[in-house]
Amino acid sequence: MDGWQYNIDEKTLREALDLEITEIENNGVEIIAKFNDNTEIMTPLLFDSPSHPFCNCNSKHYFCKHYAALMFYVEKHPELLKSDDDIEDIISVASESNIKGFLKRELEVNPDLKKRFLDEFSKKSKIDETHYSKKLRKIFRQGEGYNFEDHGMYDLDSMESDLYEFLREDITNILKAGEYDFAFELLLKIGKILNDEIASTSDSWYDLSEEYIQTIDALSQTIHLSKSQVGELYSNTDVIHMCL
Repeated sequence: MDGWQYNIDEKTLREALDLEITEIENNGVEIIAKFNDNTEIMTPLLFDSPSHPFCNCNSKHYFCKHYAALMFYVEKHPELLKSDDDIEDIISVASESNIKGFLKRELEVNPDLKKRFLDEFSKKSKIDETHYSKKLRKIFRQGEGYNFEDHGMYDLDSMESDLYEFLREDITNILKAGEYDFAFELLLKIGKILNDEIASTSDSWYDLSEEYIQTIDALSQTIHLSKSQVGELYSNTDVIHMCL
């Protein structure tokens, strides 16, 4: 964590000092913090340090005052990053019956966990998946111009702003709703477009590719996707990584 502030501009660092964290939680997978300006940030843990945050202020992390405020807080409270055993490895070797037995016993004695369990598993999706799927298809159709008709190449410039907004805002909202598998499906479609033959006369491809990589880097640090899913997302970035 040493030296993190050198990657953030001075104005952002100064603004961070005026913020107050009202709630903070480390659930072993990510840190979730709420601020006195009603902003919320979620940042996955990478090597016991926060990495690639999802903040609803929609700033990139090196211009995000909330990320800077969180890092200042972590420096003062290092116990927040206390390392635990690798949860994914433990789950991978534990039997299904043992996990269910443990969960049943905990639910019987822990009312807070029981409420969270019921909220998570007894309700339908917290988001309208049809809305997001249609929105992404509409964005893709914007790129089906003359290059697509003649050569099968998407015109990326025509859908750059909407696709960038989809990665920054819509994917973030989907992740915050806990719909990780749905986020995986959408990211897979976006990755295939970026890795396909496209027509672009600006830096739109590089900007979108960088945002895509940051998103899957952050998602890959959670336990919500299987290793095969993470591998499938990264398999779309072979060409992208060569060009960044």
